[in-house]
Amino acid sequence: MIRIVILFFILYHHADGQVVPTVPQNVFRLTYGNHGGEDSWDLGQQPFNLTDIGRMYFDHQTISDSGRFSSRSDLYHMGDIAIDSIWTVESWLSWFNEYKGTNLPIFEAGYMDTTQTVVTGGQFTDSRQRSINGRKLKIEYGMSDRITLSVAIPVMDTYEITQSVTAQGNAIYGIDELVNFHRNAKSGLESFIASDTYFFMRSGLRDTVQMIYNLYYTENGDYSVLWALTSSNDPFNSGFTDARFFSDDISKDTVDLADLTNYYYPSRKKGSGVDDVTLGVTMLLLGSPSWAGSERSGALYGQFKIQSPYGYTIRSYLSDGAKQFSQADVGSGVTRWSIGFFGEYGFKGKMKPRFYGNITYVASTPEFLNTPVSLFTARHSHPDSIINRIGETYKYSEGNWVRHALGFDFEPKPDRIRVRMGTNYASKGQDKFYSNDKEWDNWMRSHQGYDSSLRTRHIMLEGWLINSISQNRIGPFSFDLYAGYQRTISSENTYEGWQIYWGSTFYIQGW
Repeated sequence: MIRIVILFFILYHHADGQVVPTVPQNVFRLTYGNHGGEDSWDLGQQPFNLTDIGRMYFDHQTISDSGRFSSRSDLYHMGDIAIDSIWTVESWLSWFNEYKGTNLPIFEAGYMDTTQTVVTGGQFTDSRQRSINGRKLKIEYGMSDRITLSVAIPVMDTYEITQSVTAQGNAIYGIDELVNFHRNAKSGLESFIASDTYFFMRSGLRDTVQMIYNLYYTENGDYSVLWALTSSNDPFNSGFTDARFFSDDISKDTVDLADLTNYYYPSRKKGSGVDDVTLGVTMLLLGSPSWAGSERSGALYGQFKIQSPYGYTIRSYLSDGAKQFSQADVGSGVTRWSIGFFGEYGFKGKMKPRFYGNITYVASTPEFLNTPVSLFTARHSHPDSIINRIGETYKYSEGNWVRHALGFDFEPKPDRIRVRMGTNYASKGQDKFYSNDKEWDNWMRSHQGYDSSLRTRHIMLEGWLINSISQNRIGPFSFDLYAGYQRTISSENTYEGWQIYWGSTFYIQGW
């Protein structure tokens, strides 16, 4: 029969169970804590380039076997569009001009410096503030005096990101002649259709001319370029009028860059729920733990942990639509494993001074995650086009982590009050992304003004009220209380701020 009772430590020298990695055999250590904090991250100014929109002006990537720019989705050579199995727009209009002695535009290739790509971009600034409130339950069990098993279950009660994103679009260089061609072509066709020559032509010729006009210069035309005549060389300020460039969720006829920014970047993103769960084992490798009652000395521990991706990550855009933009990842989305060492050395003295430190290496396994649909990370301004280009999901490989910490603690009131102070450092390498779009993969890994690698250092001050030593215990229960404060002192490519935390630890034994 197994009974769970309150463990009364009878360690006359020191217990220190609350600050060492292991517990005695058959002992449970239960720690329940709360934490809250705020931090911020100013990403500064970053460039963007919506290249797929640039290709709708001039597509420098679609080339025929003969080496000609042959896209039918740009403004460069629209005369290549077929009217029937014999005629293209260009060949028919060339014949018509010769037959009728007219000078209608034939939509031939040209009006563009083909050695230059069309850059449809600008700059944006991104600043974020994050508010976190949560809890954590950690259960540890001593399989033996040398080996302790643990499970940690964190819960995010509030995880909120307040973001401020502003953008400025640049005018497009080198397309004025191309846009003016279509503006003049539209005017020329309209003048001809209003002429007597058009009125007295046979119906078949009139229908073909009207059909060509409708293809390019009506809102519902299969190859309508009205958007380019409105947007001209400054689409982000003049605005987009064609539904190909923005979601129906934006209930406006003309959508500019500010409208797109507000749509993709709402002021708040929220998440909550259970975070990633960690299973661990800690083994005493050398020395003796301080709870063993021996003279103060050193000890070295080995630690191995596996973190399961239990925490919430954003849902698919295809299922949630624009709601995805307000969702914040709580969990990492990947399975992490870590191996490390923890060392401590205690000195003789009334206040029981101790130095400690650890170092941990963390790696992860790649996972498939839902694509975060975002304006400035992609090539287009329409969410459907972004998903079609990148894919609904992508493969994510998190960069490896290295963490280390150094600290010192002592007991100003022996066996009753313990004070700890220390610093911890974390460094992560670049993440890797694998989607249908290599440009997106590279952008997400690193670009001007941003890198997915990070570095951060914190300092902490912590106090413990010890009630787990039998001769000093107040009341029948064996427990410790703690509270602490942590502050960022340096950061790179990540948040910096403060956090407070508090909680209690108590011990039970089964036999």
